[in-house]
Amino acid sequence: MKLVSVEEMRALEHRTMSSGASEAQLMQAAGCAVADAVAAWLPRTRGRSLVVLVGKGNNGGDALIAAERLVRHFGMVARVYLIASRGDDPLLAWTLGAGAEVPTEVHSKRSLENLRAWLAEADVVLDGILGIGAHLPMKGAVAEVLALCREASRAGQRRIAVDIPTGVDADSGQADEAAFRAGLTLATGPAKPGLFIHPGAGLAGRVRSLDIGLGVEAGGDGMLRRLDAVTVAALLPVRPDNSHKGTYGKVLVIGGSAQYTGAAWLTAASAVRSGAGLVTLAAVPAVVEAAAARAPEITFLPLPDDPAAPGQLTPGHMGPLVDAALRYDAVAIGPGLGNAPETRKLVLLLAERLAAVAEAPPVLFDADALNALATASDWPKPAAPRWVLTPHPGEMGRLAGTDAGQVQANRLALARSYAHQWGQVLVLKGAPSIIASPDGQTALNPFANAALASAGSGDVLSGVVAGLLAQGLSPFDAACAGSYVHALAGELWRAEHGAAGLPAGQLVEYVTLAQRRLRSVVTETR
Repeated sequence: MKLVSVEEMRALEHRTMSSGASEAQLMQAAGCAVADAVAAWLPRTRGRSLVVLVGKGNNGGDALIAAERLVRHFGMVARVYLIASRGDDPLLAWTLGAGAEVPTEVHSKRSLENLRAWLAEADVVLDGILGIGAHLPMKGAVAEVLALCREASRAGQRRIAVDIPTGVDADSGQADEAAFRAGLTLATGPAKPGLFIHPGAGLAGRVRSLDIGLGVEAGGDGMLRRLDAVTVAALLPVRPDNSHKGTYGKVLVIGGSAQYTGAAWLTAASAVRSGAGLVTLAAVPAVVEAAAARAPEITFLPLPDDPAAPGQLTPGHMGPLVDAALRYDAVAIGPGLGNAPETRKLVLLLAERLAAVAEAPPVLFDADALNALATASDWPKPAAPRWVLTPHPGEMGRLAGTDAGQVQANRLALARSYAHQWGQVLVLKGAPSIIASPDGQTALNPFANAALASAGSGDVLSGVVAGLLAQGLSPFDAACAGSYVHALAGELWRAEHGAAGLPAGQLVEYVTLAQRRLRSVVTETR
């Protein structure tokens, strides 16, 4: 699904109007499309009661046109609540002429009590208060009406938002504490990213994009989209029967420490499950021993303990690690490394060396490798976008010189900005994960799953992405497909077991099932 930011939506509207369409025509198209979608969503319309919350802007105009059509053509009984004066707007008279109740009084203490009674009786509430230009927090009359909407309702009441639920930021998904909670959001034109980024995603309900004549195919650059099964399935490598292990590439995982022996195994095992032909784990003896007992299919580059720092990778391991990395098709650095000073030095040395060699394979940095990069004011980067960074909000905050709270407040813009600044592909993990490329391409993973909020889940993601890198996918495509496969594996596990208690080791097993599900999509669409 193609998404557009507020700025892109404004530009799209401007281009459409420059081509001859008027603002009134666009509003008419939007209002009629909303009405038809509302009618299609309801099991019946005739005689059902509708409360329409109308602001002073174009969003309110869309809602008034929708109300007129729902009354005149679908037999609904509508009441209009005006948050603010719309002056001599002919749409008010037009809606009144259709048979809707349109009081002349705008928001007041008395009208608010009337609204309370209306909400208690309404079958449907249509939110047309504020559109994509709204700024948080909500104040004044808008805040009062939203608070009342949270308090007053009736059982079975359906709530629908026009374009964006009032109180949700259309770009970031941030939301006012009293934001309108919709069961259905009808995006007028392309959907906005804030509808799919939590907490906004939790307030939008189902999202439908309505064609209102904006010429979406001709407009916009398609750089922002929400991933879907068909798109991701097409990215997965073909698996001909006459292939061999060399066909599917080799992954080198550099990770683990005496304190964290399981993380590197999770990454290596996930790379195997993703379809890589050969996976090697480079690690100290404690990690090799733990992994070998669980996964005989993994090969090893055993590295001797450094007497000065047993159980840790240190700069003394630099030589064999670089030599090995240059012989592999993809490298994953970070799972379980720990944050010992000497280990951080090693990560920075590896980054510097692999950035400088043009023939070096693509590299994924995760977990403690990201924390090591964050210790450098200007960490090494290759000239080409051949690295994938997979931070969670805390790691992203350290890399960007801010904190997790600031990251969460504007995840989309921050991910796009730093992918461009660093010149590498970025997977900002969260609800949902955001995948950003330095050229501006950005994708939102459609899944948000509490089951994945468990230790080791990110290590599995690293292995899946690294395995797809080794099989020849570009860093951005591997990050998109890997993020989707990982999340789908979590969804499949949740469907069987619920939202709590997912061991990362079991998630590894579901990677194969997720890919099988996706490959069946390709078969069905051929």
